[in-house]
Amino acid sequence: MYGRPVTQRATRYKREFFRRLRFPVVDANNGNPSGHQSTAADSFVYTGGFSKNDVFHTAYDAISGIEARAAQPITMPDGSQVTVPPFWENTGLVMFDTIFSEENRQRLADDEAYLDRVVEQHKAQLRTNEYQRRIRANTGTDPGQIHPRAAAALIQAYDLDRDFTASHEHAPGLGGFLINLAQLTQLEAKASERATATLDARGSVCHEGTTNGASAEQIGTHSLMAKDTPASVPMRREALALARVASVSIAGIMGDTLVNPRQRHTRVWWDTALRHFLRFPSYAPGAWERSVMNDIRLSRDPDMDAYRNQVRTHHVNESDSRIRERVLDATRGRLEARYRAFETRAEQAWAAEQ
Repeated sequence: MYGRPVTQRATRYKREFFRRLRFPVVDANNGNPSGHQSTAADSFVYTGGFSKNDVFHTAYDAISGIEARAAQPITMPDGSQVTVPPFWENTGLVMFDTIFSEENRQRLADDEAYLDRVVEQHKAQLRTNEYQRRIRANTGTDPGQIHPRAAAALIQAYDLDRDFTASHEHAPGLGGFLINLAQLTQLEAKASERATATLDARGSVCHEGTTNGASAEQIGTHSLMAKDTPASVPMRREALALARVASVSIAGIMGDTLVNPRQRHTRVWWDTALRHFLRFPSYAPGAWERSVMNDIRLSRDPDMDAYRNQVRTHHVNESDSRIRERVLDATRGRLEARYRAFETRAEQAWAAEQ
């Protein structure tokens, strides 16, 4: 990339790579991410956090991904491919028509009156059980239909939404909340895209501010650092392979513990196993990270059994004092108490606004 002409897309990639190697700085005066400062993070690893706008980018990527996937052809058992419209295109159900349409989501963002009309139309369909009827009518196992298990879960969800909306007349309800979230998601994603396009046009690469006007590029956040979508290049394949090896290995260790009768009265001491995977990558020959990366370069599937066998695990008796200390750890109780207190305050604030 660095030997090619600097196109706007190349500028964006360079800027993202630069920002992924930085650590966020918070303004001491107001507690907000700094627009001028960050620090170098090329000598340590840290976990990306969630900023207040990350939920919007995560939701936007998920919704757009479902919408794009629904437009792709389906491979049939005989190898042929057919394009089948998703079930919601033919049902007229307001929530699906709104959330899974880029055009309609943009209308939500552009027109508050349209948002209010959509929420009221959704409530009207809830009151008449329209969602349940049309979901049942489109349930089946053929392409384009709703799988019976998914249909049962959806019907249960809309029953809950209907009952909640009936008992809280002035609240948007669960589905109304999701429609409002779709509006906020669209607003934030498009604002970030416009800011990104402006930075690209300027040729901006090495701006050191934790924020740069594009919320998807805020240093230290999930939106900048995650590898959730095929557009999260480079090294998405490598990130997926590393995560797959780690998660399959941990699941395998858990499975072995459950089926091995000799381990029924012992517990895995997870510190050793987890630290095998959750640590600063080692560049020593034979390190599991390097082996996985080599597998990817050679287009070879990682040998999951071999990687799991590299993990050193040991078991401790249930009476071990370390186990008792963790079981009796008061941290969970303190966190639950804080959550309940927050829940109470939020409920009181909402009631005061009605």
